[in-house]
Amino acid sequence: MLGGAGAVAASALWIPSLYKNLRFEDVGQENFTDPAITGGTPTPREQLEPQIEQALTDMGQWVSQSDESQYASAFLDMLTLYSLTPNVVVAGTLGLGVLAALGAVLLLGGTGHRFGGTVLRAARTSRTGGALGLTAGLGSTALTAAGVVSLLVLISTVIAVLSAGVPSLALALLTYAGLGALIVVAAHAGSLMASTLADGPEAETGMRNAAAGAAHGPRAALLLAGALTALGTLGPIGTALQLAPVRGPSGRTVPCTR
Repeated sequence: MLGGAGAVAASALWIPSLYKNLRFEDVGQENFTDPAITGGTPTPREQLEPQIEQALTDMGQWVSQSDESQYASAFLDMLTLYSLTPNVVVAGTLGLGVLAALGAVLLLGGTGHRFGGTVLRAARTSRTGGALGLTAGLGSTALTAAGVVSLLVLISTVIAVLSAGVPSLALALLTYAGLGALIVVAAHAGSLMASTLADGPEAETGMRNAAAGAAHGPRAALLLAGALTALGTLGPIGTALQLAPVRGPSGRTVPCTR
């Protein structure tokens, strides 16, 4: 919790509160190069930013006059980005990843540990009949899986709201949420390694039993972080493949419209 709170505070204080104040020059993006914004001619940002700010005052007009073409979508996405507060968006997404990972740790720690309350209740129920015990175990497993999937759905929903409909921003925020989850995983590094360290022949039985279920929750957080990071990094690859030119039946290269 301390690591997640520190990451949220650091991002909120270090990242500028206005999109135009981001450090574009430091990463070689001091010019607009998107044809949807400049028409194909690289243009310094300071020349177009006053016009973008003026366009933000009547965003509804631009939305009503735009179609569904690629250039129109890129233009509206750029206007939307300049209306966001980057520090709040990034800090909120990091915090969301931290909270989701902590929820996964608590959820799997209570239902996945072989000495946990849920598992022991299922074991006691199985004494009255094999079918009833099996049903109880399957129900606990289904509940656990539904809880983890619900965390992913919740994260995706909140990120969809924070990104304001900009696909590239949503993918970047998914990666930030994965980073927040990785902070929780790093904090549970001892629990992840406990089963391995206590697996030696010299380890006592009590220590083995205690360490056997210590990694269930952190492993769930690790899987959650991996899923979020994979969604954020594989998304641009899918977009690039979708927009890449393909060779038509006549051998002529045409844009891919799938």
